Amino acid sequence: MKFRMERINLEIKNDISKIISNMNNSKLEGKFITISEVKTSPDLYYSRVSISILGNENETKEVVKILNQSKGYIKKELAKLLKIKRIPDLEFVVDFFEQNAAKIDELFEKIKK
Repeated sequence: MKFRMERINLEIKNDISKIISNMNNSKLEGKFITISEVKTSPDLYYSRVSISILGNENETKEVVKILNQSKGYIKKELAKLLKIKRIPDLEFVVDFFEQNAAKIDELFEKIKK
């Protein structure tokens, strides 16, 4: 069962990446959006999509807001690509791991000096 969920999460991650890159939204153009992780519930009702964006925190929050507003469209397009009986509801959340790692590296550099 665990292997199946890992495959489903990977498929959702890859397909959402394709869908986002093909979206015609001027506010998303030029943004480097990375889907870092997808966690889907075992009953396939819900998927939490963690994304990170190259940019500042305000840009990241704006992109997450746009994606959450577009999740109906993304889910419809996902249904065309996935071959599973239920397409999960999507929630896009910010993954601050990379930004936090950069801040920690910066702090270490300050400590060295």
